[in-house]
Amino acid sequence: MNQEQFIMQQVKFRVNAKPKISKLILNDAQKEELTNLFNFQPNPSDLSKEIFTTKIWTESEEDQKEAKEYLSFQGLWPPYVSFPTSRWKTRWSDKKNGATLYQCSCGSDMESARKTDVEKQRKLRQMYDFVGCLAFIRVEKNVNNGKYRRVHGYMEHSEACHRALPKKDTPTLRVNCEIRDMTELLVRANTSIKDIISWNQHFIRKKLTGRTTLKEQNFLVTIYDIKDARRWIKTEKQWPINVNRSVDYNLEGYFGDGAQDPDLSNSVIYFEKRKHRHDHICLVLATQDQISLAWQYGHEKYIILDDSFETGNKKLLLYVIMVVDEQNKGIPVGYLLYSRPNNFYMMEANDHKYTILKKLLIEYKKRLNVNGNSHEFTPRIAIIGDFRERNVVSEIWNGIDLLYSPHKVRQCWETKADEFLSMRSSNEAIECRQALRNELTNLFNILERASESEMRIQIQEVERRATERHAEAFNNKVDTMILSLYNGQCEFLKYLRTNWINDIKMWSFNNRSRAADKIGVDINTWLSDYREGFQIQFNSNRMLRFQQKGHLLRLDVLSLLLLKFITPICDLQRKLWNYVETFLKNEKPALDAVLQGEELEEGQWKNLLEQHINTIAFEEHDPRTSQDASHLLRKNPSVEYNGESLYVIIETDKLNPETCRDNDEMSSYSVCLKPIISCHCFHFLVRGGSCAHIMAAVHYINWLRQQPESCSFDINLRHWTIPFIKLPSRKEALSILQRQTQRKMFRIPPSTDMYDSESENESEGIDSMEFYITSYLDFNNWVSSSGQLEQLSENNESMSSTQTWNNMLSFATNKLLTNFDDFSTIGSKLSQNQTTVPTGVKTSLKTLNSELVTKLKIISESEQTKDLINTLKQIQHVIMTDSSGDNMNNSEATNNNSMV
Repeated sequence: MNQEQFIMQQVKFRVNAKPKISKLILNDAQKEELTNLFNFQPNPSDLSKEIFTTKIWTESEEDQKEAKEYLSFQGLWPPYVSFPTSRWKTRWSDKKNGATLYQCSCGSDMESARKTDVEKQRKLRQMYDFVGCLAFIRVEKNVNNGKYRRVHGYMEHSEACHRALPKKDTPTLRVNCEIRDMTELLVRANTSIKDIISWNQHFIRKKLTGRTTLKEQNFLVTIYDIKDARRWIKTEKQWPINVNRSVDYNLEGYFGDGAQDPDLSNSVIYFEKRKHRHDHICLVLATQDQISLAWQYGHEKYIILDDSFETGNKKLLLYVIMVVDEQNKGIPVGYLLYSRPNNFYMMEANDHKYTILKKLLIEYKKRLNVNGNSHEFTPRIAIIGDFRERNVVSEIWNGIDLLYSPHKVRQCWETKADEFLSMRSSNEAIECRQALRNELTNLFNILERASESEMRIQIQEVERRATERHAEAFNNKVDTMILSLYNGQCEFLKYLRTNWINDIKMWSFNNRSRAADKIGVDINTWLSDYREGFQIQFNSNRMLRFQQKGHLLRLDVLSLLLLKFITPICDLQRKLWNYVETFLKNEKPALDAVLQGEELEEGQWKNLLEQHINTIAFEEHDPRTSQDASHLLRKNPSVEYNGESLYVIIETDKLNPETCRDNDEMSSYSVCLKPIISCHCFHFLVRGGSCAHIMAAVHYINWLRQQPESCSFDINLRHWTIPFIKLPSRKEALSILQRQTQRKMFRIPPSTDMYDSESENESEGIDSMEFYITSYLDFNNWVSSSGQLEQLSENNESMSSTQTWNNMLSFATNKLLTNFDDFSTIGSKLSQNQTTVPTGVKTSLKTLNSELVTKLKIISESEQTKDLINTLKQIQHVIMTDSSGDNMNNSEATNNNSMV
């Protein structure tokens, strides 16, 4: 391009951009000023005096790099990242030609653009104040490849615009990138609004435990976000499948020689066309990222060959090859698809499933081996579904260990049991079926974790009981429905013993445990939820929307969904899950953060309030609550105080909906002020803090205790002995709650007297640990409020922590000594039971009993056990000695303080 052509394009571009100025939001003064700038025509040959900036780029890498650097300097790149403080606002766009017009927010006069009445106008939401800036820019891109072509505009921001800062109420939350991209992909796949919102709610409920924000990111998808995505991508033009054409025609266009979409053509590993109408179509699909993930997580580890994802079309078969990452999340790394031939008899005679599966798996292995690696792709373990897959995988990878999928084994058992125990009509038969089904469920639970010898013993035992039950029912001539149920249970146990015990190594827990140790995987987390991510997206119910006019799901539609939508969504979903789980695992608890003075996010505050705020009382300054409390004080409350517990009965004119049953007129609330402040009203149970009843009770108690002793309010009440009640602040209440939660797992009394089984506190059912903490905190509050005895408070705090530690150690050693005593007692009882054995006991059970007695005797008489018991007794002796010495010192200190 010579200099003259370059200048002519600049002039032409400026003339073409001029009519679009009407799309800008300007007032009359700005329009006049901008019109004068356009009417001023400098010399076209002198580019240095050009008022408007014009940039033209070619599609070369250097020019595109320069374009991105220029747009980044202007704040317009990257284009899909939304900055809350961005000055540029879109005023007009022509997506067909790839043109977009941006205007500076400081030059947008939103007041002049309003057309509604003043009474109906809402508050302006501009990020920057209007200062009259004239800056605008028009960007053009190539629609086909997204390359930047040229920009034109007035880029001279005013001085006031440079000095303008964002408003203080700038939104700090931004939508998470993965959530935004997944929403866009779901919208492109014609997913309904209901499905998108339900998927998002499932993620928030299961992975975020109800939180919607995390680290200044928003994870909640609203209907407005979905509508914005629809407007952005123009959903009606994004579905490229023409269902009016045949499946063969569409597949040839996607994966054939003349394929135009590079994403589809680069993802096909093997494609076999249909040769005649009775032939089948074969497809092997995997993207380049999936192949890399297969090498990363499948080589020298294990792969999963799963065919349990239903498509709703019995003529289509889909095998998903999956691997599992370090966070136990399943990753689809390949798809094997084929359509069954129309000739059913020919398919069954030639064992078509085995032949096709072997051919497709060989093609998949070839593609992995030509990925630039010097060695072959070799998994050590394969998780399969049935015997056909076992033969195919063992032939392709020699020496590989094969295992059945645990969930598929359990699913097969459940289905077969329901088939043998079909539902009956009578109530007695239904109850009998439920009992037999529960017995089989218990057997399934035992078989999933038992060893091979224990499995055989359990099946034989259950089969013996079932046979005896069936014989007894047959002799007693019971109802034929119940007899058929007994017979069905016997037939199922026979099927279980015949078909599964022979292949016990393929599904037993011991074999899976050995395989997990072989590849260094924890057996407790292995194969737990690897299907979760893919199953959420590939749901048979959600596949219904792709069945045009009620027809079965087509192979061309399924292949496009797997590559264009399901695979990218699963990848984004896995990354999002791993990020969220890692962040929440390393995040400081909200209770600890707020006590340290840190600012919490909205989601953290929500969780903290839901978990703890309705269990603690603290001081709140609410005028409406104070007014209600003063109204409640007009009636004379009744007080119950026994030196430890303090209750106040508050009468009210309103009906109590929490305790009201059968329209009883219950109009009183019971407020507890000691040892723990609480109320059973709906306001306190939901919000916590201090309700009107608690405030009224506190005011009444503090007024009552100041009255002279001559005043009589109740015969059994000594009102002058009631302690002063003060509500803590929110921070103090949370601090108390933190100390309670840290010590909640230990039930340690404050003194040795509470170890007695006849203790009054234990008989009343009060948690001694919480009572101890509350009493200790009340004592500290009394000392700090009086302003004296500060040194005594510090000594008491150190003594309390030492005493708590000693009590915890004493509690643990007492438990261990008690368990050792029970251990010896049980051993002596079993040895006595061995001498008197009935004649009906099995020989195997006698042998196991004698082995148990011998092992218990060896453990109880070993030197290590004796040393451990001696150590425990020494600890108990030291703790008792220290506690007696501390009690004497405390009594002396108390006497000295009283003398002072």
